[in-house]
Amino acid sequence: MALFDKYAPLMGQFESLESTGYNPFNVSFDRVLSPTEGVIAGRRILLLGTNNYLGLTYDPDVIDAA
Repeated sequence: MALFDKYAPLMGQFESLESTGYNPFNVSFDRVLSPTEGVIAGRRILLLGTNNYLGLTYDPDVIDAA
């Protein structure tokens, strides 16, 4: 068994999705409203996977300390 053989089923699922024109890894934001909110395809969403869930990226104290 080769190193990446265990990922073959996942790759098959990805290729099936991609053949329909949908790529779940190619998401583009319409707008970023705040460190924790954005708009994708006209829908307002919470940003929980950006490593900025506390909203500290744009905090002046954090910027000054960097």
